[in-house]
Amino acid sequence: MGSVEIDLVYCPCGASNWENVSEKDLRGQSETYVRSLDGIMEADAIFGLIPKIWWPTYATSVRALKFWAKTRRIYSSVMGYLSSNTISLLLAKVILETGIPSKPSTAEELVAEFFDFYSSWKWPTPVTFHGSSALPSLFPTKTPQRMPICSPSFPYLNRTRNMTKSTRTLIQREIIRGNEIFSSIPVTFDEKWRSLCTAENFFRKYPHYVKIDIMCNNEKDLRSCDGILRSKLVNLVIDLEKPLHILCQPYTEIHFPGSNALEAFIGCEDLPSAEAIRLFKGKLEKWTSGFVSDDIKIEVGSVSRENPSSDLDAFRKWETVPIHVDDAAVFPENWAAIPQSNDQRECESGNLAYSLKFVGIVCLVLGTIVGIRRYWK
Repeated sequence: MGSVEIDLVYCPCGASNWENVSEKDLRGQSETYVRSLDGIMEADAIFGLIPKIWWPTYATSVRALKFWAKTRRIYSSVMGYLSSNTISLLLAKVILETGIPSKPSTAEELVAEFFDFYSSWKWPTPVTFHGSSALPSLFPTKTPQRMPICSPSFPYLNRTRNMTKSTRTLIQREIIRGNEIFSSIPVTFDEKWRSLCTAENFFRKYPHYVKIDIMCNNEKDLRSCDGILRSKLVNLVIDLEKPLHILCQPYTEIHFPGSNALEAFIGCEDLPSAEAIRLFKGKLEKWTSGFVSDDIKIEVGSVSRENPSSDLDAFRKWETVPIHVDDAAVFPENWAAIPQSNDQRECESGNLAYSLKFVGIVCLVLGTIVGIRRYWK
């Protein structure tokens, strides 16, 4: 539409509009057709479960938890973390399970209840909305159900099918950490929120890292490789976990260090398997072969802080990258100011110093010009 590319999805069924679509209408349809309406029906189902009086509090709490997940690097569905969709489902479950009073809780209370509720949840017990311990999906997946969060609408899909052992462990750690922070007394809510959302630097967290570099010849190939790598990075995490049962954290951002080049990182608590890295490189070359030109260059290797001979310059520059979160504008005005990492403050201080220096130079030049003009007059 205009200059914007839009994917139009549709599902041929007997209903006159999507609001009248029922499970009966969708049974017998192909997976593609059913999935095309799944998001709309799920949103409708959630708001059907939650009383209207709760909607403003619920929406604010979802945005707050989304911000928390982003700052703590556990927000990316494709990489096996939480997403806006799964956070919405988890929070809806909290409201339904803890009872629905006539007067809704504040967003602060609801966020605190979220951490308390899920800090003791026995995974892989599924989160469902129909009273049963599990609901079989119409389209089951072959991947293990490590942290199943099921949709409340047909076909009751598991929204965390990309989750790995490591990403589930990282999410559980963050939820337990959140519950410990919100259980502390007598700290104010603003202080708790600042502590909860303090960002940590990924590139100082682990002793070992796996780094993936892809160099392309044009922007089109780069976009294709970016999409393929994002969707397949979780495969490398699974391969790295298997032999030694080590915890691996995929970095949620893909960096573009130069023209037609990209970098991705995975942090590891122990030395990663060289064989798993070699096999993943072969798989990545195979996956990209049908979409890009033959002369792209793919490098996959490990870097260790414990080995002085390792080339740490490959990612040292990212140690000072500030944490960027796009959701700052959605915060309620009465909540605490969004906390900054030390790297952000250093970066902003540097920008301020540069700006003041520039202004000083401009003033000096203007003063010199004015002085010269007066002299000649």
